Amino acid sequence: MPSEILYTSVNARTKLLCVLGNPISHSLSPQVMNALISFYNLNFFYLAFAANDLEKAIDGLKEIKFLGANITIPFKEKILPLCDSVDPAVEEIKAINTIYFDGEKLQGYNTDIDGIRSALVNCIDQIDRYAVFGAGGAARALCVALKSKSGILVNRTEAKGKKLAKEFGLEYISLSNSTKFMQDIDLIVNATPVGMAGQTVSTIVPLSWIKKCTFVFDMVYNPSVTRLVEQANEYHKKVISGETMFLGQAAKAFSIWTRLEPSLEIMMSIWREITHE
Repeated sequence: MPSEILYTSVNARTKLLCVLGNPISHSLSPQVMNALISFYNLNFFYLAFAANDLEKAIDGLKEIKFLGANITIPFKEKILPLCDSVDPAVEEIKAINTIYFDGEKLQGYNTDIDGIRSALVNCIDQIDRYAVFGAGGAARALCVALKSKSGILVNRTEAKGKKLAKEFGLEYISLSNSTKFMQDIDLIVNATPVGMAGQTVSTIVPLSWIKKCTFVFDMVYNPSVTRLVEQANEYHKKVISGETMFLGQAAKAFSIWTRLEPSLEIMMSIWREITHE
């Protein structure tokens, strides 16, 4: 998939896509999406924008006729009132990570849940009790995916954490008290940006929790081996990688924009080419 073929094919008829977030420099979405575009030989191009004012950013995309966009931290919940319609998953999750411009109408989707289900497919039957760190859009998607399971929610901001925990019938523990927790759990999930490239804090999950769990799922995909993943490996825990979720949600978003459905094999091949793994 030579990049020079992609770049020289951009012209006045090229359909534009992007990811909106802040920070955004860590994102590998442009590399993955443009490789997919090249694979299918589409006249599309995908960019990344760090936005401060979400409403102005969306107005700008509408004005220059973008086809769609991915939405990431911190806008997954804030974009809800800007959409004219949303898919059923959004009704339940109350967060959006993919948008599609249907003329002047803005449609909202959540493909994070597709990525989560893809990541957990081989262990879901072995999970009875889980713990999720975070209370944002990705955490909400996880709670929906695991709504038949019991769980614990840990968050720095108490009001937001308690609200989400109550909504899904979870136990709430404040981050400051999390080191005192001593119960066994099957799955730990980091649904925060902590551990992401450029972050000063490497992990917020206490080591005592890792020792007592079976599976560790870090939603951070860049770097692919975070400090949390390193610790999980040190204690011989079963690791679920962030790139599995990332590629799953990316494939679903791509299908919303193009009606094409890239396979897991295609996604993994692209990932290996980009990351040299």
